[in-house]
Amino acid sequence: MSWNGIRRILSGKDGRASGFLGWLLSKHCFDLFKTFVILTSVAVFLIALSIGLAYGGTLPAKELLTAVGVIIATWVTLFQFLSNAANARAGVAAVFESEISSIAAVINSFSIVPALTLTILEDELACELLKIRMKPRGENYMEAFARNVDKLANLPNEAVRATTAFYTYLKASRDAARVIGTWTTAVSSSQKRKDVEMVLTLLKSCLEHGKDAVAALAEDGTSHLQKFSNLIESIDHYVKTSREQQAPR
Repeated sequence: MSWNGIRRILSGKDGRASGFLGWLLSKHCFDLFKTFVILTSVAVFLIALSIGLAYGGTLPAKELLTAVGVIIATWVTLFQFLSNAANARAGVAAVFESEISSIAAVINSFSIVPALTLTILEDELACELLKIRMKPRGENYMEAFARNVDKLANLPNEAVRATTAFYTYLKASRDAARVIGTWTTAVSSSQKRKDVEMVLTLLKSCLEHGKDAVAALAEDGTSHLQKFSNLIESIDHYVKTSREQQAPR
């Protein structure tokens, strides 16, 4: 049986580290797993030592029961602490994984990339429609990040790096898109193309980091990664074609 298969059995049907023992195999909690192994080893050693002392007559039976009870109670308390810490990490990872995947789904469902790549920039009516399409809305995608950023630091470095970069480039791409709303008939199509390329370049970086973040945050599987790849490929194709058209003949 594979490592992921074992983890699923311990974690529960959804595959997250939320089961009674599932967190032991979570990739986000390897340091806690090592601590658990050390504590369990110490507990077993102390219990064995107590039994040995009692067998040799050094430790009375009553004191043996007391010692074993204290050791087990301490182990259970520490296990509960580690379990709570691990489940908190898994919860934060799930929040960011879901949020980033949902943002990519919104970008895809609203056809933002096609709107930017297929608009004929020489057509003023098409540009006006694009301005309306790209008009800033009230969604605050930074809210989840701001609310959980302090907990994010407990996750592995790659998850922290990619998640932070995703939100940084998301904000930058939204800020860059505001420029499109300032277009007038005096703005040349070449300048409009540069503005669109800037938005797409920042959006591509956002999606690349988002893809890395989801891969790092998800316990297993890559079911959400294809939408990121499709959007990135669409942007690459547009930028390449646009630059080829602008290149001197």
